[in-house]
Order: sequence, then C-alpha cells, then structure tokens
Amino acid sequence: MFTEYKFDPEWIKAAVAEKSANLKVNRGLSDLLGFGLSVIHGCLQKDPLRYRDYGPYWWALKAAGYPYGKQSDPLVADEYCGKSDVETLAMAEAFRDDYLKENIVGTNTFMLDADAGETWTLFDPDMEQLSPHRVDETMAAVSAAGLLSRKCTKVCAVLFQPCRVLYTTFVSDRRNFPDRGRDLLCHSAAIAGRTSHG
Repeated sequence: MFTEYKFDPEWIKAAVAEKSANLKVNRGLSDLLGFGLSVIHGCLQKDPLRYRDYGPYWWALKAAGYPYGKQSDPLVADEYCGKSDVETLAMAEAFRDDYLKENIVGTNTFMLDADAGETWTLFDPDMEQLSPHRVDETMAAVSAAGLLSRKCTKVCAVLFQPCRVLYTTFVSDRRNFPDRGRDLLCHSAAIAGRTSHG
C-alpha cells in the first residue's frame, strides 16, 4: 500500500551507529534519542509548522515522546517508523534532509503509494493551532478581500492558558462587515483557534 519514502533497514542501522558515535565524540553524550528529540523540540518551539518537514514520519516521531497532543494517524505511523524510537528518529531526519532539497518549506502533500498515484496530506491539528502564523494568515486573508472597514480594525491576539494555544479574537462591531466579510472573518478566526462574536 505504501511504497514511497522508505529507507533500507541496514542503512538506518548504520546511520544510527554513526550518529551515536559522532554524538559521543563531539558532545560526550550517549543518549542519541534524547538529544535528537530535544533539538527537534527546540526547532518546533520556534515554528510549530515545521513539523511538516518530517512528512509521513511525523506521527511516529511525535509518539516517541513529544507533548504535542494526542492526534495521530495510526495507519501511517505503523508504516513509517523504525524498529525502535531511535531508528524512527534517524528515518525522520533522513526524510527531512531529502524534503528540504526537493520541496518548498511548508509542503505537506506527498505521494505515499506510487502504484495508486494518490496523494496523502499531513495535517496535525495539534501543531497547526500552535502556530503564531495563523494570526498573520487570517489578517492577510481578510485584508486581501477588502473586508476591513475603518471602524473595524481592532484585532486582539491573546495567548490562552493553560493550553498555550494562540487564539485570534476579533473585537469589532460586526454590523460594519458585509455578510461575506463576517463569514470569512469567523471562518478564518476559527482556523486560528477560537473566534469571539463580541
């Protein structure tokens, strides 16, 4: 069923051994999995949407120990993983290396089954809602449509605790928006995380 983006098991074993040896020599550390996950975690804290860099390996990588929610794709996770978490880490990093050479950053559609010719889309709501870029995307969509009037320009971005999810709340008199504007505004805000009808 899944034919693409697979790695030779022996190559992965060799990659893990090499990375482990390099980590020991260069850092004096022996926990390759812990080190690798912490580095990726740091990158995702800066830009959550970079989870897309890991393509179909994201789900198994996420399950290796990231506190990013419970959303998953069991079918893909079972297929795109190693025999251990450290092998999954090596596969995910190898995929990312190829991904960055061949795709525009942010690409999340992949062909996993060349025989069927069907594409698969990576979408993790847990990660998508963490992205501060949602605020910019929402405002860009509304502005591009020419829906902001002079009386409706106040936008408040609040960090909703304890979930640490960036929500966008539009504070305005909704009567100043045409019907199409109100619909798009609410739809965009819902994508960002939460909408207020103040």
